[in-house]
Amino acid sequence: MLPGDAKEPDPLPLYPGEAPAKDWQYDTEENIVKLGLIRMLRWYGAQIYYLHEVLCEFFPENGEEEFERLIQLWLDARATCNKERKGELAVSDDPKVRFENMDLPYTASWKYDMEDTDDGARVTVHYCPLEEAWNWIGEGDASRMAAYCDRCYQTFQAKDGGACSCTVERCRARGDKQCVIHLKK
Repeated sequence: MLPGDAKEPDPLPLYPGEAPAKDWQYDTEENIVKLGLIRMLRWYGAQIYYLHEVLCEFFPENGEEEFERLIQLWLDARATCNKERKGELAVSDDPKVRFENMDLPYTASWKYDMEDTDDGARVTVHYCPLEEAWNWIGEGDASRMAAYCDRCYQTFQAKDGGACSCTVERCRARGDKQCVIHLKK
């Protein structure tokens, strides 16, 4: 219980582009799920951001290396788990099939375009809830999270079989206007 003279806390300022009413505007069952995934991925993005911050604060000499090591361990576990859950779809030699069957719901939460290339597919990401959260927490600077982005798509070539690989050609966390991920056969 709050004391009788307790004051209502001031509302938190909105980050640029935040629209709480839009985040909770459910007009279809599909939007209920999609907006829930976006909110979940923002929360997940905040966890990743703060893991990085704590490691670098408490271990300034090797916090960045430890963050990258932990992310790699997590990616290997993700790839194994994804293969167990999705079987051959998770290790398909078709990059589009692999992308659509990744464990994190990128296809539902991102705004992106996918185009075929001679050697696979290229995904151009216009909106990512992780990057949105990182910019909000980092006050417009998500650059510390580029190490995550450089590794997170490596589930395409993790120890899970399949012949796909991935290159992050551009990254919003590095200040690019959009992410471009090249998935190769």
